[in-house]
Amino acid sequence: KELAENIRQAASNEDAAKAAFEFQHEMAMISGNTLLPLIFRSFYFSVIVLWERFCALHGKEKLYQVSYQTWERLAARDAAGVADWIEKCTREVIDGERQIYY
Repeated sequence: KELAENIRQAASNEDAAKAAFEFQHEMAMISGNTLLPLIFRSFYFSVIVLWERFCALHGKEKLYQVSYQTWERLAARDAAGVADWIEKCTREVIDGERQIYY
């Protein structure tokens, strides 16, 4: 929860992007998948740029809300709910419902 709150409290889009990365990286770490954190880390700079752009287009609050809802599902130990939520958010970007490009 603290990692999600760091997104909300970020002073800039860059700080929010970095906080979101840390939140996602921690999720990868607790997943038990040993490759996932390495994959996240290897795309660090690309991910930061995408999250900064997301914040510029949609605001830091939206990034926080998406992350917080992920945390709520994690806290409830709802693995299927987490997977469904991540799939929904990803699908919104892929389908163009939520733009990440200028």
